[in-house]
Amino acid sequence: MKSFFKDENIQHIDFEDKKALIRFHLLKTFMLCQSMFEWKGLPKTIPQRALELNIQRTGATNFFKWEGEYYQSFGNNSGTLNYNYLPTYSIIANPYIKNFQSKTMKIYYGTEVQGTEQSIKYDFEGVRIVNDALSLGLLPIIDYYSQLLVENVISKKVVTINSRAMNVFIAGDDNMKNSFEEFMKSLKNGDLKAILAKNIMKEAQTLPFSGSSSSARTLSELIEDQQYIKASFYNDLGLNANYNMKRESITSNEAQLNEDALLPNTDHWLKMRREGCQYIKELFGLDISVDFSSAWKQKREEIEEVTEEIAEKALEDENVEEVDEMLNEEVQATEQDEEVQATEQDDEDEREGKKDD
Repeated sequence: MKSFFKDENIQHIDFEDKKALIRFHLLKTFMLCQSMFEWKGLPKTIPQRALELNIQRTGATNFFKWEGEYYQSFGNNSGTLNYNYLPTYSIIANPYIKNFQSKTMKIYYGTEVQGTEQSIKYDFEGVRIVNDALSLGLLPIIDYYSQLLVENVISKKVVTINSRAMNVFIAGDDNMKNSFEEFMKSLKNGDLKAILAKNIMKEAQTLPFSGSSSSARTLSELIEDQQYIKASFYNDLGLNANYNMKRESITSNEAQLNEDALLPNTDHWLKMRREGCQYIKELFGLDISVDFSSAWKQKREEIEEVTEEIAEKALEDENVEEVDEMLNEEVQATEQDEEVQATEQDDEDEREGKKDD
């Protein structure tokens, strides 16, 4: 077990390699999004991991049956568009399926496709499960925010290294220059070493390093920028990560300000997957279902619970208003009766007074 943690077994990230940093964020986020949905009823030949990776990474995958077994694989759209301007065929090349190689699949959309009479020969009919209406997948969103985060990380690294040096050294000779370079190298590596040069304390000259005075403020701004990018990133993926510039705690109302922004993307992605499940049931008779999972499911349940509470409170308020109206009507009716009785009593007293006269 110890050998696993040897330095040569750890793949260190080069902070000067932007592509490597972007790839790190891409892989990390795709791994996170594997917990977004939970599929039930999938055939044993189609693991959820492979299905979701294809849908999220390429924007769509093809579900089909070949020699008695069900498979899923990405493919290239082919043929003319149908009357809804959707692709009609998909060319699938998968050398790992037995006796398959490359085949043409006719895409099933639940109804007879009009205006697509062609002479194209296809091998079977299948369902195209898409991530979204444009078949973009999650890659554009993840790549966009990954690049922003990488720029932020590189900037923070530069500021952090610069903050270690309070002054710029002026070397009088090569020995002193080498000592200073060794010292700066030690700063960058985080090591504490003495500068060994004769009379260096007497001969060394320094100038204030302009970057050190503003490093703390710049670092604070970069941390806030990173917080904002991550909050926007997770919000687009349907997770609540509030961004707040306040230095103190936030209220519950402030925490729920952006919950509405969490719903559209994930609701749409779930709808597209369920539409694919419906087509699979119509074409193959398989009962496959999909729903939110992990934090996405929990957040949805919380939002639905809050919505129900608001609806119940609104109903209670409405009932209270109705009761208040009824009470007001009864009070008004009572006051009117009392006024009528008082008027009748006055009339009677007036008549009796006339009799006495």
